[in-house]
Amino acid sequence: MGKMKDAENEFGALRAVQIDAALLDNNLLALIQARIDQIVDTGGGAHCLQQYKQHFRECVAPLYFLSHFLAGQTPGQRLLQIRTNFPTTIKALLNYLLCFLLPSFVAIIIKLRPFDRRIQLWYSRAQTAHRLVDFVHFCLFLAQGGPIRPTERLLGSRPVYVQKPTIGSLNFTALNRELLGHSFVQLCFLFVPLFNVLKRRFLRALSRRRQQHFRRDGHNANKTTTPNAAVELNGQPPSVAGIVWCTECGQSAISAVRAKRRTQQQQNGRKVEEEEWKTYCHFCLFQSDTFGTDGSKCQWEMLTLDNKQQ
Repeated sequence: MGKMKDAENEFGALRAVQIDAALLDNNLLALIQARIDQIVDTGGGAHCLQQYKQHFRECVAPLYFLSHFLAGQTPGQRLLQIRTNFPTTIKALLNYLLCFLLPSFVAIIIKLRPFDRRIQLWYSRAQTAHRLVDFVHFCLFLAQGGPIRPTERLLGSRPVYVQKPTIGSLNFTALNRELLGHSFVQLCFLFVPLFNVLKRRFLRALSRRRQQHFRRDGHNANKTTTPNAAVELNGQPPSVAGIVWCTECGQSAISAVRAKRRTQQQQNGRKVEEEEWKTYCHFCLFQSDTFGTDGSKCQWEMLTLDNKQQ
């Protein structure tokens, strides 16, 4: 494994090169995991292994980064001719356990057996905190350089080139341009969640305002146009949002009809005959005593576009 030897003669690895190595590692790891998925899906006994496919994917990461503990280089770092030097073997082992082995082991245990929702909630919170620490450290890495992982910085490791590059072989302009691009991407990762939070709050407030407006309009409409307390204007049937209500059953009228019932009331000792328009279902009108046995009690008409007299 990589140890610190002849630190004065070693050239520290630049930030852009470390980012490229990390991207190579992520792409290679994704390719290996995709190949494992293909083997599990097309191999024999696929139905038995399908439920353990996610566990196989989690087991790949510790095996892939085992070379980082043994030789101080990940496959991506080897391709770019850099390595990570640790002061002692114990610190290299501790970095491997904390960065690669422990997260994969915990993820496998959580997915293997269904734990209590409280445990899963704490695990998701720990993952969120870990990602936040990684993001803050990456911003610090972009500003000051050094190791790309927070545990490597805590353990005092140093990323260096395997062979000291010759003067003029490094295009610092291109590296700085690439580093600026990575910084812009990280800023996008920071502002996109904030934008989503603000968007959700705005939509929630807008939905709440619309609900209040709908309830207020519905309450006012119910006060004036519901069947039980209907106020009919110019003989028109009561309606709410285009729905015609039946006076008898209180529901939306089916085959709506409008009936004018003749009633007699006593006023000042005299019988006064009055006519009152009401809206009914076609069935409710003939089942109630409003229509009468011979149809002499009321005059009715179907509610159609032409409102023809029946």
